[in-house]
Amino acid sequence: MSTQSSPQQTPLDDTLLYETYPGFTSTSKSVHPDLDHTASRRAQFVEENQWASGPHNAPLDYGFETESLQIPARDGTCIDARFYNPIETTKDTRLPLLFIVHGGGWVQGTYITEERWILKPLALTLSTASSKSPARPRPRFRAISIHYRLAPEHPYPTPLNDSWNALSWIAAPAQTARFGIDPQRILVAGSSAGGNIAAALSQLAHDSSPPIPLCGVFLNVPALCHPDHFPKYRYRWESFDTYASPMRVVWQLYLAGDASQGCQPTASPFLGVLEDLPPHFVAIAGSCPLRDEGMAYVRRLREAGVKVEERVYEDSGHTFAEDYAHPKTSQFWADMGACLGPLLNEK
Repeated sequence: MSTQSSPQQTPLDDTLLYETYPGFTSTSKSVHPDLDHTASRRAQFVEENQWASGPHNAPLDYGFETESLQIPARDGTCIDARFYNPIETTKDTRLPLLFIVHGGGWVQGTYITEERWILKPLALTLSTASSKSPARPRPRFRAISIHYRLAPEHPYPTPLNDSWNALSWIAAPAQTARFGIDPQRILVAGSSAGGNIAAALSQLAHDSSPPIPLCGVFLNVPALCHPDHFPKYRYRWESFDTYASPMRVVWQLYLAGDASQGCQPTASPFLGVLEDLPPHFVAIAGSCPLRDEGMAYVRRLREAGVKVEERVYEDSGHTFAEDYAHPKTSQFWADMGACLGPLLNEK
């Protein structure tokens, strides 16, 4: 992956940052407990499985049959993945692929994280009615979600390497033929820490030999740069569910305590070379400590000539769209459909 000569040579204009957005300054400062990643991982696992067992939340309910996969990694282990096949579609039909990297601060998260956050909403938004069961949606794209190994047990670069191995594997001709994937229409998506990895994957895909021709990138509330290497990083900003101090904690866990690794574009994709990347859709939560780096990345993409759709959801916390009752979630769903539909709908 290419990088700039120095992270410090990334000037930012203050007009990009939150002082010029009065609506973003209303969130009151909260007191939060220290992050316990083990307890947090356990709690998220329980909560997400409770969600998945709820009505209409199984993949079949929004049009997918699932298949468990194990993908070989570079160190000889296997990466777990879940493949999503749209109902009533054979693998003889080449369809676009949504390649999903889950969020969770690199220390937690599973397939279900993004089933709830991205896959179900997008499937419902882009589906047609099933011919056999009109009440059941029928998506017109395939998807794969990667369960990369987690920090701190497996720190950087293992989560990225696992994801890159999986993308390289599924994009290979043998696998695109096996799974009925259009190799020219692979879209990489990720939320939060998954957005960090997805952004790095887009740069690796461009620089690899041969390149992987991604058709698009979806970054949902992404973490894009280690705070030590992001110019004018704003620590004043908080949201109700994610806040600046634990962001440093998860970065420390991800990088095994070595903040100097944060200057690598594979860890901080904000610092990479962005020219000639595929079209991007970047979703940014207004009341989120990652807001500024998301906006700054959009600015850098545009300066590099990359086509970008940006949506900012004011007065919304980091994980607002996991709450289907949140007042901004329906707009998030609509924006996903409008921005990603042209890339994922069957031609």
